[in-house]
This record gives sequence, structure tokens and C-alpha cells, in this order.
Amino acid sequence: MTSDGIRELGIPADAHAYLCGPEGFMSTVTSALRRAGLSSSNIHTEVFGAQPLEDPASGEVLPCCSIHTTDVLLDL
Repeated sequence: MTSDGIRELGIPADAHAYLCGPEGFMSTVTSALRRAGLSSSNIHTEVFGAQPLEDPASGEVLPCCSIHTTDVLLDL
């Protein structure tokens, strides 16, 4: 989404924006909203996304989905 696209929506400059999503998405949309004229105080965010996994035995931080795997056999 671009600031030009936001302006085309006709959102009033005093509108409040409520955003929720992964950090990269939030940063992009927040910047576009600010460039489109919304005040930072009117942009409300809640970040969510995958958190790093920690191996309970070693304390090592692992990439997502690396602790447990399951093989599924399909009978077609």
C-alpha cells in the first residue's frame, strides 16, 4: 500500500487507523499512513508474528518449526 493509494481512499486526516500484523507489514503501512497525512498519535498498532523458538534442553534459539516434525502419509 502506498501513501498515494491511501489518499485515493479519501480517509480524513483526523481518522484513526488500527493495524495488526507482522512487523514488516506494520512498518510499511504505518509509514504510508504518515506520508498520507495521518498523525502518528492516530495510528494504533499491535504487532504479531512468529516468535523464535527455544530448545528447552539447550536454550538454543531455533528457526520456526525445527523442534518437531511429523511425516504424514496419504493413502490416495
